[in-house]
Amino acid sequence: MLTELQKFKRVSFAYSMIKNELCRNILFSDESRFSLGPDNRWVYRRYGDEHPAIFAERQKFNNGIMIFGAIGENFKSRLIFTEKTVDQKSYIQSISQNGLLDDMNNHFGVCNYIFQQDGAPALTGRLSTTYLKYHLNYLKIWPANSPDINVIENIWGIMKKNIKCKKCSNNPRIKRNCLSNMGPNLHRNHQ
Repeated sequence: MLTELQKFKRVSFAYSMIKNELCRNILFSDESRFSLGPDNRWVYRRYGDEHPAIFAERQKFNNGIMIFGAIGENFKSRLIFTEKTVDQKSYIQSISQNGLLDDMNNHFGVCNYIFQQDGAPALTGRLSTTYLKYHLNYLKIWPANSPDINVIENIWGIMKKNIKCKKCSNNPRIKRNCLSNMGPNLHRNHQ
C-alpha cells in the first residue's frame, strides 16, 4: 500500500517526465530473477484440505538466474545474465564490460539519453552513482515502490510467462528462451 507521500512523489515524478523533452530518449533499465520454480513458499488451500496432489517438492535454494536489460524508444539492450545477486561491482560491470554503454552511446549518441534505474541499494550506492555520473546521464530520482512505472517490467512479465509455458529445466534453457523471446516481443533497431 502506498503512503500519501509516495503517491505525491509518483505524481510529481510523472509531471516532471511529461514536461521533459528528452522523454523519448529515456532508457528504462532493471534486473529480474528468472527461476526454475517458484521462489515463494505460499500454498493456498481451504482449512482441512489435505489432498496429496496439493503438495509439491521444492529445493531449498531454487536454481535461477538474474537478467539485466534496458529498453527505450526503438532500442533494446542485449540481455546480461548472472547467477549471483547483483551488487555494486557486478552492476558496474554489467554496464561497462558487456557492451551496454557502447550500445546506448552508438544508438542515441554519447550521453544523448537518460538512463533510468530503480532505487535498489546496488544501483544507488556510492560506487555505482560515481561511475554513472562520469559515464552517462541518469535519473537521480525514482519514486519508491514504483516498479509499475518502469515499462521493462512488462517485458519481464511476458518473458516469465513464456518461460513458464516452456517448462525450462536448467539455467542454459532459461537463457536461450529469454534470448528468443526478445525477438518477437520487441522491435530491435541494432544488433
